[in-house]
Amino acid sequence: MQLTNRDLGALKDVLAEMHAAPDDDALLAALPGYVMRVVPAGYAQVVRGDLLLARGTLRVSSWWESEPILDTSLMDRILRLLPTHPFMKVLEHTGELDAARLSDFLTARELRRTRLYAETMRPFDGGRLLAVGLFEGGRALALSLSRRLRDRDFGQRDVDMLSLLRAQLRLARRNLARRRGPWTAERRPRASFGLTPREDEVATWLARGKTNAEIGVILGMRSRTVEKHVERILAKLGVDNRTAASLALAPTEAD
Repeated sequence: MQLTNRDLGALKDVLAEMHAAPDDDALLAALPGYVMRVVPAGYAQVVRGDLLLARGTLRVSSWWESEPILDTSLMDRILRLLPTHPFMKVLEHTGELDAARLSDFLTARELRRTRLYAETMRPFDGGRLLAVGLFEGGRALALSLSRRLRDRDFGQRDVDMLSLLRAQLRLARRNLARRRGPWTAERRPRASFGLTPREDEVATWLARGKTNAEIGVILGMRSRTVEKHVERILAKLGVDNRTAASLALAPTEAD
C-alpha cells in the first residue's frame, strides 16, 4: 500500500516531536499519544522490560498508556498468559516483531475462545490488536494499539505507518543515548552559561564537532534554526568560533 502525502505529513510532525524529546522516559510517556495521532485506535500502551525468551515472557519494569487501564493485577494476567500469545511465538522463532496484527494469526471467533482474550482483552473491551517491538541485548520495548473486537480491524496503511514509526523510534532512542554524551540533565553548560534546554542539546553536539546540518538531522531541526542556536551559544559563552566553544563546554573533573 502507498501512503498518502497526508499520511507522510502527519508522520513527519510526530517524528519531529519524538526526536525533540529531552530523555527516554519523556519520549516513552508521550509515545502512546504520538502513535494514536498517526494510527487511530481506542487505546495504546508502551511496555519496557527484559525479554525472557526461554520463559516466553517479559520482566516488566515500567509502562505508559494513553489512558489508565493497566494495573498490577491485569499486568500479572497478561504476563502469565504471554507465552500463549501469537506475538510471543513470532519472537521465539525470529527474535523480532515488526508491525503485526493479531488477526494475522487468529480470527475473531478463534480469539474469543481463548483465555488470552477472556482475561486480558475483554475486561477493557479490546480484541483488535496491532503491535511492534524493539529488542536489543535482552532489553525489550513493546508498543501496542487496540480497538474493540467489533470495530474495523487495523489495515495495511496502519501496519505501514507503525512500521515506519518503529524504525524512527529506534533511531530517536539511540540519538537520546548519544545526546546524553558526557552530560546528564544536571550537567554544567545549561546552569553555568545560561543555555536554554534546546541550546544545551545543540551545544552537546557542537562540542562533539558536528556540523549544523548534522545537528539538524540528529535533533530534527532545520539547519538555519541550528545556526541561530549556535550563534546564541557562542554569544553566551563569550567566544568567537566553534573550536573555542568546544573547549569551553568540555567536561571538567568536577563534572
